[in-house]
Amino acid sequence: MEVGRQAAKPLSPDILVMLSRQLESRNSAKHCDLEKCEEVNRVYDVSAPGPNGHIPIRVYDSRSKVAAAPLLIYLHGGCWFLNSNFVSYDAFCRRLGKQTGCVVMAIDYRLSSEWKFPAGLEDCYAATQYCADQATFLNCSHDQIAIVGDSCGANLATAVCLLIKERGGQQLCAQVLLYPLTDYYLPAKPSFLTYDSGIYGVGFSGSCCKLGWDLLGADREPYGKPQQPSSLAAVLQHADVSGLPPAYIVLAECDIVHDEGEMYAQKLLDAGNTVHVKDYKGACHGHMMMAVDASIGGLKCQHGLEAIDDLCKMLAHLFKAS
Repeated sequence: MEVGRQAAKPLSPDILVMLSRQLESRNSAKHCDLEKCEEVNRVYDVSAPGPNGHIPIRVYDSRSKVAAAPLLIYLHGGCWFLNSNFVSYDAFCRRLGKQTGCVVMAIDYRLSSEWKFPAGLEDCYAATQYCADQATFLNCSHDQIAIVGDSCGANLATAVCLLIKERGGQQLCAQVLLYPLTDYYLPAKPSFLTYDSGIYGVGFSGSCCKLGWDLLGADREPYGKPQQPSSLAAVLQHADVSGLPPAYIVLAECDIVHDEGEMYAQKLLDAGNTVHVKDYKGACHGHMMMAVDASIGGLKCQHGLEAIDDLCKMLAHLFKAS
């Protein structure tokens, strides 16, 4: 066995089915039938002023009456260069809003396929402040605003928290990081060596991760000169992560970025932050989104649905504590 490689743990049966179907039709999970999505009372688009023009935001409001509600700011995944909130993550945002009773504001930041670092992060920071400014108008509490991100969106979410600490702005009551990317592309980590092959790599592969980092350009000065990766991208390398909002970090056992997510959780804890970690055995990268898309297609991914239930319970706990 290669040095550093661990014996691979088995995927749960329901997730194995989802990955097999995704392998048969690579894009099926990302283009679900929106007519079968969760019904939400109001879904509408707004835009926030940004450093390079307007930033699209979609608002999901499941309230039948305009009662006070917490506010969730959502940053989508896609390795910084793939996906749009309004297509790929619509179903998940609807589910999240409906199940939590929160107003969800999903930010469609600039992608690294056209804009290099820190363009997407600057959009997320500006849009987060805009969303917070809208809390009163939306009848949301300024004390109950949380940021949620998955994969590279989790990376952006915690980087936004770091920028708020450094620059100022609306304080957030929680950061929710779903299978986060936290370190520069380093394929020597045990989880990377173990799960970057076969069916495991369907959810998220090392080649996709490397392409994401290459396109992001966070380790390049202008004109392409190499430099040390920015610690606002490789957040695991950030010198000071103290004083950040309480964190809920979701890990997937069979995920190439499992170890760096675990290491970041420990770094936050060592810095004196409140940290809750849930490590799902037999799960892969993206299993929560797969569960929502599967249910729309008439299938059931119990592993992912349980993770969504746990997320909603944890959000209720974090909001109550704020």
